Amino acid sequence: MISRPTRPVRRIRVAHLIYSPAMGGSEMCAAGICTHLNRSLFEPMVLFMYPGEGPMLPLLAERGVPSHTLNPSRLFRILGPLVPALKLRQLNVDLLHVHHIPLFNAIWPSVRLAGIRSTVFTEHARFSISKSQRLQRACQKAARRAGRVTVVSEDLKRYFLEELQIDAMAIQVIHNGVDTRRFQPGERTKALSSLLPLGYSGPVLITVGRLSEAKDHSNLLAALQILKGRGETFYLILVGDGELRQAIALEIEKRGLTANVLLVGCRSDTEYILPGADAFVLSSKREGFPLVVLEAMAAGLPVVATSVGGVPEAICHELNGLLVPSEDPVALAEAIHRVCNDKPLAQNLARNARKSAEENFSLERVARAYSNIYLSLLERENASSF
Repeated sequence: MISRPTRPVRRIRVAHLIYSPAMGGSEMCAAGICTHLNRSLFEPMVLFMYPGEGPMLPLLAERGVPSHTLNPSRLFRILGPLVPALKLRQLNVDLLHVHHIPLFNAIWPSVRLAGIRSTVFTEHARFSISKSQRLQRACQKAARRAGRVTVVSEDLKRYFLEELQIDAMAIQVIHNGVDTRRFQPGERTKALSSLLPLGYSGPVLITVGRLSEAKDHSNLLAALQILKGRGETFYLILVGDGELRQAIALEIEKRGLTANVLLVGCRSDTEYILPGADAFVLSSKREGFPLVVLEAMAAGLPVVATSVGGVPEAICHELNGLLVPSEDPVALAEAIHRVCNDKPLAQNLARNARKSAEENFSLERVARAYSNIYLSLLERENASSF
């Protein structure tokens, strides 16, 4: 008797839906999870809701993660949810993981048309939600519709529980993670040295983030102006781009910091820039759970950050970083002064930061947590279909 060859078991197709190929925290979170999923079980992909060009395209290609656009033309404005639904069916998506409530709200009709029964909704920040009753109602609906709701911080979970009155059993906190193999401590690199003034040997500060109102670069520049007024030496590498780039460039000049600050735009090679710097600085007014802080911790930098959103869940003051109140340039200047002038303190903070990143915030841990959710949802859906 000739036995039939066994058919290979198809891997689970998990699709992460983000806005576009522009780079941001939630986009990098989706890319990181997809990169670290077990490829023998899962076939991950990233979906863009809207077309465009951006650094996520080459980054995903480099990591071997396929990407697709759900709405490649203006046709979707006429046909509504049909175009994304057809694309989801064509891609044979088993489970859809959606980042941010506006996207979940927009894609839900297409999800139903496509017959996708397993969904995960992840929220990264609360500011837009807090300003919109429509989005608040959408969150409450998503908590009932999605197979699982996750948030990136305990701070955000408290908002969902206390302000939106969502059942605690419906929400799970999964902190963002960092690739601790990609971001590692090291000596000052050529990539960083090439950005410094010729012959400069003083303290080097780095900040990474979108040039937007939320990141409050004005607060950081005011703190640096205080330090310069005291005669202190420093040089800031400011990584990022955004709608406030021109305003920030003008403010740098107005505050007399042209010789102390370099705007380098958006970079995809921060793992080569961070090592060897003296400190990482975050001056935000509000945050979810900033990935850039985790990257700096993994790179072994002492972190000075404003105590907003989920930041205190990553940074423990005086243990693996320094926390200061938001919108307080004097406190920020003092904290920067400490890490630049107290080497034992800076070394201890940096060592503990790396340890925290490895033990608590690795991408492997995040990918395992989501893998468990995916398998649990799919098992539940399979059981209910019998």
